[in-house]
Amino acid sequence: MMRLMVILLLAWLLSACSLSLESKEPKSSIYYLEPEVSTYSDTQDAHIFVQSVVVAPGLDSKRIALRVRPNRQNYYAVGNWPELLSEYLNFQITKDLSFSRITNSVAVISRPNIRNYKLQIRVLDFQSEYDGNTDSIPDIVIRLEAALVRSHDQEVLVHQWYEQRSRVDENRM
Repeated sequence: MMRLMVILLLAWLLSACSLSLESKEPKSSIYYLEPEVSTYSDTQDAHIFVQSVVVAPGLDSKRIALRVRPNRQNYYAVGNWPELLSEYLNFQITKDLSFSRITNSVAVISRPNIRNYKLQIRVLDFQSEYDGNTDSIPDIVIRLEAALVRSHDQEVLVHQWYEQRSRVDENRM
């Protein structure tokens, strides 16, 4: 009797493997940031070391944050970042700074024998905000703190808070 139950259980488990697991939900989209990057002709002989971007805990996810009311956060059901927000922003900032040619070198590690500067970024808000009507076009809100530190003596050269609110236009930020 016990052997028959084991055989039936195995047969049931194997039959479950053949079931279709297709979802009726809409497919999730991956969203990418496409900032306009200015290029500089007067490149500085220095290296910018982009430290790991620090993101507020509720935002450090592949999911895109959505705020409907001031005290309520949710996430887009069918939209994601390509990776964790902190990792994605770190990659994007490094790539865009490198493309701008503001310095000879930009990377996520420091380099010896060259003037090194650390770029420290802390993201406090990065979400879509609706005015309460989910049919309305959302605002994208970004609030962050950035500091540029000279590596050899740890002097903070620039410390700045940034806040930007922009209306989304056809899924473009």
